[in-house]
Parts: sequence; structure tokens; C-alpha cells
Amino acid sequence: MPYVHKDCVYLFKGDEFGVSLQMDGKSVKSVSYQPDMTKADVTLKFTQVAEDGEEPMMMLTIKNRTKEKIYVDALMTVPGKKGILKTSVLPLDPGLAGFESWPHPVVQLVLKNIRTTEKNQVQQGGASDGDRPAKLIRASIPPRMASNVKSIKL
Repeated sequence: MPYVHKDCVYLFKGDEFGVSLQMDGKSVKSVSYQPDMTKADVTLKFTQVAEDGEEPMMMLTIKNRTKEKIYVDALMTVPGKKGILKTSVLPLDPGLAGFESWPHPVVQLVLKNIRTTEKNQVQQGGASDGDRPAKLIRASIPPRMASNVKSIKL
């Protein structure tokens, strides 16, 4: 599976890469894979941490190198039950790194509708970007879920 397809970013455990945002004024026109992390507008690192005897947890590190605040919608699949789950990713101010964590394994995380405005804006004659479907592997979710977030200046 490609890292970026139709402006959706697909992440699996161990992935670390960047994306470039093609901007049209202050709005994101398209998202593309950027293998050179030093040239990326946004860098991503998705890791799994497991302590002895504890269920593994997942950590997403996002660095926003743009001059705009970035908003993202996210979906995930997790082991245990069938289905696709919405999850939150807090907005990230310019020049900051953010950390999102989930206290359980995540099979796949999809970041979509990457934008510079908080609310989706419906385009004339079409659906908002947030209505664009993302393909996910079917999996399941355990009963306990949470998201802890922290931001630091780059």
C-alpha cells in the first residue's frame, strides 16, 4: 500500500516518512509522499511501545513545518473486533511537534482531510474533503481507548 493515496496518508507500525502539501493560498490542494524528511512539510513517525506484561501502546509523532495551523481527521483499525474507528488528532500549530497516543495496538492509521481550517468547507457542487472515503484494513477495537496529546515547539 502506498504511503499517500488520493490525499489520504496511510500509517502502519514502524512507518516514518514525510508528506508535502501543495497549497492554494492558505488551503491544502493536495498531499503527496515526500521520502526526503528534510524537504517534507509534515513529518510522521508511528511507533509501538510494549512494556513487559503490558498491552502495547501506539504513538504518533507529527511535526508541522508549514506556516499554517494543520487540522486532520483520522480513522484506525485495531485488533479484536471488526470495524473502522474514528479517532482524534488535535490541530497542530505552525512549527510545532505533536504527540498522539493510544493505549492499545493499532493495525492501521489513516490521516485524511488534511486542511488549514477547523471545519470542513463544502465545495460548490460537491462533498467536503472530509466525506472522501479512505480504504482501511478491517480489524477491531478493544474496550479501552484514549488519546493523550502534547505539543512542543520545534
